[in-house]
Amino acid sequence: MEKRRKFHSLMGQVLELRRLRAAYAEVRANHGAAGVDGVSVEEFGERLEENLVQLTSELRARTYRPLPVKRVLIPKPDGGQRPLGIPAVRDRVVQQAVFGVLEPIFEADFSPHSHGFRPGRSCFSGLRELYGQIRAGHLYIVDVDIERFFDTLAHEPLIDAVAEKVADGSVLGLIRLFLEALIQEGYRLVRPKAGTPQGGVISPLLANIYLAKLDRVLETEGVSFVRYADDVRLLSRTSAGARKGLKRTEEVLLELGLRVNRNKTRLVSIHQGVDFLGYRLIAIKGHLNAYINPKVLERFRDEVRRITRRTAGVSFPAMVDRLNKYLRGWGEYFKRAQVSGVLDRLDQWVARRVRAYRAKRWRNTYWRRYPDQYLYGKLGLVRLYALRRDFHREFTARQRRQPSCRA
Repeated sequence: MEKRRKFHSLMGQVLELRRLRAAYAEVRANHGAAGVDGVSVEEFGERLEENLVQLTSELRARTYRPLPVKRVLIPKPDGGQRPLGIPAVRDRVVQQAVFGVLEPIFEADFSPHSHGFRPGRSCFSGLRELYGQIRAGHLYIVDVDIERFFDTLAHEPLIDAVAEKVADGSVLGLIRLFLEALIQEGYRLVRPKAGTPQGGVISPLLANIYLAKLDRVLETEGVSFVRYADDVRLLSRTSAGARKGLKRTEEVLLELGLRVNRNKTRLVSIHQGVDFLGYRLIAIKGHLNAYINPKVLERFRDEVRRITRRTAGVSFPAMVDRLNKYLRGWGEYFKRAQVSGVLDRLDQWVARRVRAYRAKRWRNTYWRRYPDQYLYGKLGLVRLYALRRDFHREFTARQRRQPSCRA
């Protein structure tokens, strides 16, 4: 068995001011909220050099301690709540610097079937692989739900997994500090015994490191799969093969101190449809189609209602600007779906909400004063159907430009 190379003296790279400046630029680009100290990204940047020198001094003297992580609860589609941790800006900068040092070390050994939070990979690369594997005949899919993964991930096995390639005790000590940072829940401070906060800069990388063992076992045993962070889909040509893959997955997860949520884990055929990253893939009359998950559509309507409610307390231009940002981001993500009719109906519904906001009442005839030409022309309201139409035209044009494969 080939001995894995270990990396020493990494802390010096973390402490480079050039790297810390780049780390701050990454944190600023993500537009995150302030942590428990109330210091925003912009406020931290006003005294950037002074703040970075202070962080460097604390890290060198080993007196650096992360501030408590602010916990907020995000509604989940099933009615529950997902805890999101928001570290202070100073701690996000340090995490980003550590991330920049560790990512290249582990990235080379990650599985090609892992797509979450990796350079050159995305939700769409994961969806493309799932689509391709189904087209290749893997018609039985297991939707694996790992129960409370980010909350139950065990600290010691995770640090051991990092230590397989990292021999720098100072960097390992920093990771331990990130994992054991206090969590502020309302007025309480809680010391976590397990887990890594969703919202932490380094958490996705740590998740991939932790689940790399699962990837290796599945690859070695010939189980087809696609993974995006803790979102796993197992694929097989037969239902028996899919069940066998699930059994092996459960065994490996138990070794990692994790377990499968049996209430949410299910085996389906592609004719029943499989959900992945907001899309639903389903075979109808011999054709594989990609739709939008109905739960995603309902969340879209809820968010548009929230933005356009008459009691929002913002001006009409400010509301439209906020709405456009949401529509563009959502539309760019789902423009690949085969739902032109659905998007057209959503556009009509959004237009009615905008007119009602302008009129300050829902039942009105403001469509005469604000026709579509005004909304999509002068006002610049984003049109979901147009995003999909333009994408389809560009895709068709690219297909035509590709050289022919005929001999």
